[in-house]
Amino acid sequence: MQGLRQLSTFIGQTFALWAIVFAIAGFTAPQVFTPFKPAIPYALGIIMFGMGLTLRARFRGNPAPSLPGTLGRCRAVSHHAAACRPFGTRLQP
Repeated sequence: MQGLRQLSTFIGQTFALWAIVFAIAGFTAPQVFTPFKPAIPYALGIIMFGMGLTLRARFRGNPAPSLPGTLGRCRAVSHHAAACRPFGTRLQP
């Protein structure tokens, strides 16, 4: 468990560097990364779920301050049906 904690700390502290390295690698050699294209939505879903787990509710039992933002987001992009669904669910034509 200690090794996993050290690895997690290392990745967290050097994440910006890894992002830059992989961005440059993807820009210069995209053919290396194209086999991973189908996994991108799932990977982003996992990443966003992990980010959501780290959020802290600051309204302390009163969700009213967060409702205008949530409803506004849905209303502002209502032309895109998947905007208010988790993971951007696509509708078939």
